[in-house]
Amino acid sequence: MESTSKAFSTEFVVIGKEKDSFIESYIGEDIDGTNLGDFFVTLEILNRYSDGEDIGEALTEAFRKSFYQVTDTDDYTRFEEALKAVNDMARSLEEDEGLTLGNMNVAIGAIVDTTLYLSQSNDAEIYLVRKGYVSNISEGLSAGGRRKPGADLFENVATGDLERGDMIMFSSTRLFRYMSQSELGRLMYSKGINESLEGLEDALRTEVLGRIGVIGLEYIGAEPSLEEIEENVEKQKRSFKFSGVGGVKRLLGAIGGSIGSFVSGRKISLSEDMRKKVSLGLIVGFIVLFLAVYFLLTRGVISPDVQQGRDTLTQASTIVDSAKSEVNKERARELLLSAESQANNVMQERSLRSEASRLIQDIQDVRFTLDDVVSVTEPTLVAEVGGANLIGMKRLVDSLYVYTNEQVYEVIAGVVKEPAVILETGKLISAAAFDDVEAMVFYLSDGKVKEYADGIVELMDSAAESFNAASYIQTYGSRL
Repeated sequence: MESTSKAFSTEFVVIGKEKDSFIESYIGEDIDGTNLGDFFVTLEILNRYSDGEDIGEALTEAFRKSFYQVTDTDDYTRFEEALKAVNDMARSLEEDEGLTLGNMNVAIGAIVDTTLYLSQSNDAEIYLVRKGYVSNISEGLSAGGRRKPGADLFENVATGDLERGDMIMFSSTRLFRYMSQSELGRLMYSKGINESLEGLEDALRTEVLGRIGVIGLEYIGAEPSLEEIEENVEKQKRSFKFSGVGGVKRLLGAIGGSIGSFVSGRKISLSEDMRKKVSLGLIVGFIVLFLAVYFLLTRGVISPDVQQGRDTLTQASTIVDSAKSEVNKERARELLLSAESQANNVMQERSLRSEASRLIQDIQDVRFTLDDVVSVTEPTLVAEVGGANLIGMKRLVDSLYVYTNEQVYEVIAGVVKEPAVILETGKLISAAAFDDVEAMVFYLSDGKVKEYADGIVELMDSAAESFNAASYIQTYGSRL
């Protein structure tokens, strides 16, 4: 489905196989010419295919009525009030129709003049493609994760100015799950919105298990006036400088002229031996010149991939700064995971690998701070367990317990006791100290739990037939 207006053109695609979910797009146009703007919605409702259309239209109509209501408020407030109207409608549908807010992935935005206002809920995301570089401009708008019953569907608003040629994608899910940021940038580089979405559909058709809905928008903007064109041309003339390949050509011309003047300006009588030395010197000089030109050609012009990588690192660094000041530790961890994912994508670019590595180290330092990890520069030797491949340790009362995948060692006052066998085959998944009963417990790959106390390892009983599958265990009083 394609539409075009004086300021932008749009395209909507659904990628993936049919599934028990409702996906649709909605576009509201300022048909009265009151300069109130246009809005765009990509909506996915999980497990509500039969009545999804009615729910989608109810939410969109709530936004439309509020957004196009002529008031004395500014555009930002008008967009915010329209989102509040949708939040109220969503809560009403939650109470009356049993709608689950956590199952609604919605990306919504509006353009008024050259300004974009946007928000999102749950897995939906919004991307800006500017000069071939892709950025997630909805990052951080959902601070609380998936929506809980009674919560607001939309929590925060982001805004920014559009430039001619910008492309916006309103997606019902996270596209970076299926391709890296650089891959998405290369796919859309120097293409229009229609060709870009066709390429995206071809790339993800076999990757997506469910379905994805994407509205693509290409901002065309108003045509510049003749006076604006002339003014821009004059600015370009005044600011024109030799750079990149042009600078190399000018440099070569200057060097070539100097050499020509030097060689032809004087008549020099040279011996055969001296002539050979001069020839050798000229050859060496040309080799050095060639290497200099090669360096300028390969390093003087920044490739789109390198520039996109730098932009990605800048964005990731901003996310890390947000994580440092985030009070909610779980939210901070989510931000760090997002930044780490972006930095790892840039690691593929050889010229930016050192910058990405430094950022990943910074992320690790922040993560240690969140987890209250204390770095010890000069550790004190407690005991030696020769040759054992230790994978963890726990403190219990006055003893320290260290363990491998097969055995557990008890260390008391620096003395290592004889090890006890935990298992002979299989894998140890997790371990915990049981303070109430002064015992260590080990969760094994076969779903069993073993208890170590007083030098004896025994299987732990469960009230149920078996323990639930897990990847981590923790004790709470007398409970596991």
